[in-house]
Amino acid sequence: NTMLVFIKIIVDLGDVKKKQAHVQSPIDIVDINWNCSEFHEIRERPGDFRVNDTEVLKQILPSKLRINYPDRTGPEPDPPNADIPQGWQKQMDVNHIDIKFPSEHTINGTRYRGEYQVYIVSTKTQRGVAVVSILIEQHPNDRENPHFEDAIVEFEKVYEANKKACYDKQNPAPEASGSTTDESDSTPVG
Repeated sequence: NTMLVFIKIIVDLGDVKKKQAHVQSPIDIVDINWNCSEFHEIRERPGDFRVNDTEVLKQILPSKLRINYPDRTGPEPDPPNADIPQGWQKQMDVNHIDIKFPSEHTINGTRYRGEYQVYIVSTKTQRGVAVVSILIEQHPNDRENPHFEDAIVEFEKVYEANKKACYDKQNPAPEASGSTTDESDSTPVG
């Protein structure tokens, strides 16, 4: 088991080098001695769903692992949510999480072992989706991270179910003969 160190990063494209401002992803975040005026810490709430709940869809996609949370249909149950700085809205629901290996983004040219991207939807403003990227590196003391381990266990279940479905599709069970009569009921033809 490995413990993963999470580095929280929010990138406003205005803070990235001008030559990269037109690039969506991946981005190499480079320290250019900017003055960060934001002091707001992102405050997250876990919500009422857990990664092992049946309402939470886990998908193994070609380039990522995805955790899809149910859309809010009323005041309860709550999907995970967070408040985002710079005028988004107080608490915004997490729509889904993508986990990529290796990281999509880099910092000063360093690629990390993985990236945990949280897609947070604004429902009260017209600003759309905020994405918080958390770059993943192995903890130097190899400590466990039980929350990440829970997600890995769930993706292992999805993998095994997909593997079985693929096998069953390639190796269909033989059909029953369909004959219900025995030989004593048959009339000789002649």
